[in-house]
Amino acid sequence: MVLLFMFGCGIFENNHQEDETLINFSHNYTFLNLDETDNTLDSASNPTAEDTAIEDPTVDDHSAACYLGSEGDYQACFDTVPHDPSWEGYEYPEPFQDSPQYAAPARFIDLVNYEPSLAVAPNFTLGEFLQVEKGQYGVLLPHLVDKIQQIRTETGYPLHITSAYRNVYHNELVGGSTFSRHQYGDAIDMYSSGVDLQELSDACRELGASFVSLYETHIHCDWRNTALQEPFYAVADEHVEQHESAFHPFVEKIGDQWFAFSEEFDEGEPLRIWHSYDVAADLIEIVEAAQYKPPVNAKWVRVEIGGLTEVQFQVQ
Repeated sequence: MVLLFMFGCGIFENNHQEDETLINFSHNYTFLNLDETDNTLDSASNPTAEDTAIEDPTVDDHSAACYLGSEGDYQACFDTVPHDPSWEGYEYPEPFQDSPQYAAPARFIDLVNYEPSLAVAPNFTLGEFLQVEKGQYGVLLPHLVDKIQQIRTETGYPLHITSAYRNVYHNELVGGSTFSRHQYGDAIDMYSSGVDLQELSDACRELGASFVSLYETHIHCDWRNTALQEPFYAVADEHVEQHESAFHPFVEKIGDQWFAFSEEFDEGEPLRIWHSYDVAADLIEIVEAAQYKPPVNAKWVRVEIGGLTEVQFQVQ
């Protein structure tokens, strides 16, 4: 068994020395922009659901959270309630590094007061972002809905949301990280009916996502470095300190197979893309797989993990 540890993304440069062969790598991101759009709701339970949801007009403007709605006029408003310490499952941790971006929400939407079919955007309903089983009281920042609707419009294909808000209890239940942005209302896990995961992650980055990771079946996007919004948070500070995530990737060889790991991925199995190179630093192949057996003529291997970090190592 061989265990290699590498931190961050090492960059190699070819100097034609066999044992010190280095390779330059860079990422190029493009944004898919299609002209075809439609106004049907994207629903995980019923992808062909008609856009028949209406907004509830009986809310308090001072505590209401308003969204695009079916007409895109920000008239989809939902009243919020203040946090109650007696609620179970809402014991938020102390703010990460004392950052106000990780303050516990002050107000929540009480989901028992609203039908899940109410529209929050031309293609999305409240129930696609918030579900009672993930917390009766939910947080959904309006800018998140704006971004997801824009991606839906630009790509022209339905988006399927697998996870948005979840309270502290549900986050722990599914193995989420202590400071998962799903608890703060600005994170989403999703996949598209017509756009691949890489293109979808590029779309999130184009719209200013602070953190994007790729998994085998979906992507995670969050806007942790975008200012929080009222009424969910007591202070909406436009000046936001940027927070960078640290990764500690490593690879392990078991038998003739190599495995790649990084503990920071808590939404499922991260997507792994393996690149093998010969002694002349020429690319041999690119493979998407959980584990990898390099070809016999491979000298170096580079594996991308979740689109966020990578490890490169010598195999012979």
